[in-house]
Amino acid sequence: MTHYLHEAVNPFRFDLEIPWYRYIQIVIATFTLVPFRICASILAATAIYIAGVITTIGLPLQADEYDIVGFRSKLQYFLTRICYGFWRICLGVRVTTKGTAVSKDKAQVLVLGPHSTVYDTMIADQIPHCPFPWTLVGGTYGNEFSYRMFRSLGSIFVDRTDRSSTSNAIEVINQRVADPKWPQLMIWPEGTTHNRLGMMKFKNGAFNPGAVVQPLTLKWTNNWDTFTWCFMGPSFLQMIYLTLCQFSINVEINFLDPVTPTKEEKANPSLFAERVQKVMADSLEIPALNLTRDDGLAHMKATEYGLPGHVANIDIESYRKQSGLSREKYTKNSNKLADYDNLCTFLQLPIGLFTKQVFAKYDKDGIFCFTFKNFLDRRLGTFYPASERINYEKLMECMDVDNDGAISLGDIQAVFPKIFGGQAPIFAQIWDLHSDGRKVLDLVDLKRICHEYPEYAFIYECFLESRENSRVSRVLG
Repeated sequence: MTHYLHEAVNPFRFDLEIPWYRYIQIVIATFTLVPFRICASILAATAIYIAGVITTIGLPLQADEYDIVGFRSKLQYFLTRICYGFWRICLGVRVTTKGTAVSKDKAQVLVLGPHSTVYDTMIADQIPHCPFPWTLVGGTYGNEFSYRMFRSLGSIFVDRTDRSSTSNAIEVINQRVADPKWPQLMIWPEGTTHNRLGMMKFKNGAFNPGAVVQPLTLKWTNNWDTFTWCFMGPSFLQMIYLTLCQFSINVEINFLDPVTPTKEEKANPSLFAERVQKVMADSLEIPALNLTRDDGLAHMKATEYGLPGHVANIDIESYRKQSGLSREKYTKNSNKLADYDNLCTFLQLPIGLFTKQVFAKYDKDGIFCFTFKNFLDRRLGTFYPASERINYEKLMECMDVDNDGAISLGDIQAVFPKIFGGQAPIFAQIWDLHSDGRKVLDLVDLKRICHEYPEYAFIYECFLESRENSRVSRVLG
């Protein structure tokens, strides 16, 4: 799979342009279309909520069996085909279709992309064989309106921050794909919104069952794009308001031919996901990207620290898997460090020989600064291995000056000036960073700190090497 790093294929940034004549359109729409569409949305949302409440009375949060039957199925039809269709028409969303939609006996799963806006869901009533998108919904059950609407559709609820919730969702997907009572499953496999410059890496959820998949591609055709919503760009409210000012919003749905997994792809869903991603990307003539939502978060972090955002588009998911970092620990450790001063501040160590050696590893291009990608490369290739190699018992002996079996601030202030130079009081900062208010640290704490900040382990190795070189020099001298 091609790995794109160029800024032109950065999927996380959208720069909204408003030509002068569009301001005339905005003014006119503000007093005509916008009030009408807001009132229509309130009316449709109220009807959807009431129908959702009645439909979900007495139902569990997650359905084990198909339970939208009897009067509930009639209410579901009213909600999806009438209320939702009315809402779509009032918002000016015009849908055209290409290709042929197939039923569940020919394709058990529908996958859609690229996912670029909240308006993507407005196509839902145009899917012939689904009463609605039976889709994965992240965290919406914390909102009463969203819960009632999505639960009345039989949607699968998943919290992406909870590993058990994710595992449960995978099991539910497998069950529903195999059960003929459930309609086709409809999933946005990218798992996040972006600017449509490429097709983001697909998550495996839709492909784990090893079922036949029908891809659906979306192509928004307006000359003035106000509806793209991604990590860096207009706010949600700006996007909604300006899109309400559009005379119409035009989207083309292309039903591609169903894709059947091979035996190898059934055993390895990632291969199946990659093939479907490429099929969809090729049909739109855009690149298939090896980037995920985590890269979007890294993009925001890099921008926050003054780097061009595209330098963080480096397949964060692969780095996390290689390093064994959880998403939470990765987020904590992924701060961009730009230059030598930033590095010393990050490590809470003074300028000196050993911090210069660390910086030299990061600054592999010799440009006196380093990028987010350099940071991850060196941590994985140089510093994490050092944290696995060192003898922590020896390190403990080196730092435990008073031989009481623990490290205190006094020990740090006695040892560190001899190694790094500087006055003892300045090392209170590194103590405050890692002690969490405790008086002493033990061997377990030492290992934890060196795994969170593997640069310390590398510095210890450099110190031992320097001491050995000095000893040899004295012998030879």
